[in-house]
Amino acid sequence: MDNFRTNKENIIQYLKDGCKSPDVPMCFGVELEHFVVRKDTKEAVSYYGENGIEAILMQLQPMYEESAYSEGHLIALGRKGIALSLEPAAQLEVSISPQTDIGGIGAIYKQFVKEINPILEKYSYEMVTLGYQPKSKVEDLELLPKPRYRFMDAYFAKIGPYGRQMMRGTASTQVSIDYYSEEDFADKYGIAYALKDVLAHFCSNSPVYEGGGYNGFTLRDDIWSKTDARRVDVAPYLIDGKMSFEDYTDFVLQTPVIVYKDGAQEYYDERTIGEIAGERIFTEDELTHVLSMVFPMIRAKHFLEIRFADSMPMEKVLKYVLILKGLFTDIAYTKTWLYSDEFKTAEITQRMELMLKNVINRLTKEEAEYVKKE
Repeated sequence: MDNFRTNKENIIQYLKDGCKSPDVPMCFGVELEHFVVRKDTKEAVSYYGENGIEAILMQLQPMYEESAYSEGHLIALGRKGIALSLEPAAQLEVSISPQTDIGGIGAIYKQFVKEINPILEKYSYEMVTLGYQPKSKVEDLELLPKPRYRFMDAYFAKIGPYGRQMMRGTASTQVSIDYYSEEDFADKYGIAYALKDVLAHFCSNSPVYEGGGYNGFTLRDDIWSKTDARRVDVAPYLIDGKMSFEDYTDFVLQTPVIVYKDGAQEYYDERTIGEIAGERIFTEDELTHVLSMVFPMIRAKHFLEIRFADSMPMEKVLKYVLILKGLFTDIAYTKTWLYSDEFKTAEITQRMELMLKNVINRLTKEEAEYVKKE
């Protein structure tokens, strides 16, 4: 049996299985990461300790139906519509299940804020939505008690200068969108990739880097690319600006796995996913794991996860979701202006204005007014 070929075909089939029925309305899921900081100093609150992030999760736990632990420590909560999890240095990620409109996203998030704010107030803490830590330096931040994060920390320390900054310092907004066929997948991937600089510019929210000022627009992208370009850069796998299921699978297979999952056990491993794929057939859980170990700014699962945006206040997140809705509601219309000379030759701010103008034409009057609102 050719294990490599079988695993490759299984990954391609997994992506195919993500295709939604054309009768299903497009849904949008949101993952918004937060820094929990002290109100007075803006320094990061540790996961550990009597009043740390774990203690906050424990107080939220009765409101949730599901809990997850690592090494005896509480690290995640979940219930219908929402899940709470933690990034490596205890950045609090709020994952909102796919919704057909921004009203559903906003209502779920509003309920979460209503529940957590009294706990934060008790300790004089607050949640901050920024692309990078507002005050604390990464050398002062501890990792969560999770083997995966220790493995990643060791690996990234060896291959680039920004591994600690990437894991401990950054926070993002991620929006997931549906695809309906391989052609639709390729079109949406290509459009999102062509607009990556414009979308990153619109969603830039990183005024601070390691405690000092930062005036650029792509801090997170720069950090991630310089940490492990092989895990991030999909450009060599785009064919004529598009990405097929097989192209994306080839990108995945060339990536060092870092965390090798054998059943419930995790091990450190620097081999590529392709090398491991030659040894034995992946289980479905192992297959979804290897897909999670690549970090491009457009990541494929059973949906497309668009990861250009910094962590932002929810009001701007909802505008961003509407922009993506406008982009992908009418693919042919979007391609017309996206690949025009007017758009391609414009400066970045002009391209952003052209994008917004054309997106608004594909939204309802109420949605368009929301996007235009200051």
